[in-house]
Amino acid sequence: MSTKLRIAEALYNLSRRWGYVPQLPEAPQAPITPEAAPSDKTENRELLNRQKSMAAAILYANINMTDFSDLVLSLEAQDIFRYINTILAKLLPVIEKNNGEADSFSDAGVTALFSQHYRDALVSAISMCQEINTIQDPDFDFSSFAVGLCYGAVMIGVVGDGKNYSTLTISEYTGLAKYLQSIAGKYYSRILVTAGYADLIDDFAKRFSSRSVGYIYLTKLKKYEKFYDVYNGDTLEVRNKKRKTKLMFEKGVELFAEKKYDQARLHFVEVLKADRQDLAAKEYVYLCDKCANGEAGFSQRTYLEIW
Repeated sequence: MSTKLRIAEALYNLSRRWGYVPQLPEAPQAPITPEAAPSDKTENRELLNRQKSMAAAILYANINMTDFSDLVLSLEAQDIFRYINTILAKLLPVIEKNNGEADSFSDAGVTALFSQHYRDALVSAISMCQEINTIQDPDFDFSSFAVGLCYGAVMIGVVGDGKNYSTLTISEYTGLAKYLQSIAGKYYSRILVTAGYADLIDDFAKRFSSRSVGYIYLTKLKKYEKFYDVYNGDTLEVRNKKRKTKLMFEKGVELFAEKKYDQARLHFVEVLKADRQDLAAKEYVYLCDKCANGEAGFSQRTYLEIW
């Protein structure tokens, strides 16, 4: 099946799953006479009034948007869409295999919902990274691919004007998943997940390789959220480096959260001695210096990001 048809099918299946699109008879035995269009548009109003609230793991996968913007400026239209379709051809089968629903598409990325088994979302994220690693196309660079994962309430409904319809998902958490994806590269990660999501997985610490990265302050939710770098989807070389420095790195994170900036800095310097490419450790060294010197906006800071 072509990528274009797969996308259309994914959108159709999402609508049908929640009852917004009626099932069609497989083999009608007699000619069906079309029903007259409702003169009072009652059926149209009923369709537009259909909504559903649910809790789900929300996954957003894409490449770095700066890279994508540069790509758009440098390629012909047919090459841009070939790039997008190359990525989606790898991602959509993974979502389907792990009981997810492709909810929406943006640029070269996809948002997916997992409402049955929350662990499937993380399994999908890891598989996506592994699939992207297998792409061998000298014309394109996929190295900035990353995934953001969180958990929360979502609302799904039908929107339209009475003639044209589409399903729409509304949630604060879809934005959070996209934000995590956007900062993953900054913190030397391909998969960032919130602690609120990780806590739903009983064997998270045993089944998956991860390290605590720190905290994000969620302004709309007015709370701090811990987040993890899950590095099962990294290359073998990077995975080995993160395993080697995990304890030192996480101790540094703990000390930073306790406002012990000088001690935290020493730990991150040790991490960098073992892995100079660890951008998260570099960011912490920078923040430790700012916080220790009491610079404006950094005094008493315990978090990495504000969203």
